[in-house]
Amino acid sequence: MEDWKMRLKDLPVTEVRAFDEVGSTNEIAAQWVQQGAEDRSLVIANRQTSGRGRMGRVWQTAADASLAFSYILKPTPREIPSCSFFSPLGALAVCEAILPYGGKAEIKWPNDVLLNRKKVCGILSEVVWQEDTIAAIVLGIGVNIASESIPEAQPGMFPAGSIATETGKEIDRIQFLNALLTALNAWRLSINSSTFFDEWNRHLAFKGEKVQLKPVQGEPLSGTLVGINSFGALLLQNSAGIVQSFLAGDVHLRPAEEPID
Repeated sequence: MEDWKMRLKDLPVTEVRAFDEVGSTNEIAAQWVQQGAEDRSLVIANRQTSGRGRMGRVWQTAADASLAFSYILKPTPREIPSCSFFSPLGALAVCEAILPYGGKAEIKWPNDVLLNRKKVCGILSEVVWQEDTIAAIVLGIGVNIASESIPEAQPGMFPAGSIATETGKEIDRIQFLNALLTALNAWRLSINSSTFFDEWNRHLAFKGEKVQLKPVQGEPLSGTLVGINSFGALLLQNSAGIVQSFLAGDVHLRPAEEPID
């Protein structure tokens, strides 16, 4: 195994806690927040065995082939109203880090990252509270770097890929992490700005295409994905030309006529 821990000292972070294997980096990060972790602190593991994704999904990462980390962000008073945008903030950073390798990454609303329409990254943002105050946002990010990181296919799940297999390039994962965090720190300065939303829309997967949307409540819907608005809501145009907005849901990457899994 590469001596990856030694290479973490040059990352653009305040402090790092690195592990060979953990269940969930988000859980460790949340505990660290309660112990006084500073803004831009990082928890990273060479292997994660029981990471969490959206809607209760499991996100595991392979040793020596993936990135599994949680970034602790302590919102300023200006950022508090924008806490829901920290997930797409992470997705934008991943897209920017992929760009030098020749891949055009897309964001599957709200925060998965696709490369050649294969999922290479999942993001889970969780709020850590202290009494009635937001103490921090824990931004958990899992990235498939090498081909060995691609999980076994499961029925109903979106096809997975890795950055190396989709770009044909060998990826140094710590170098990639450095670029990702640098981009994240930079985009954080523009969060909730028109520039931020323009970039999110520019990377939005399936824009202008027929998609299916399964809301948290209600029946599945189909329509044309128009984009996202300044609230981060997905805009879906139905067959009658009416555009509806959705603040929560999951865009299933299936033709509109197929059933949703």
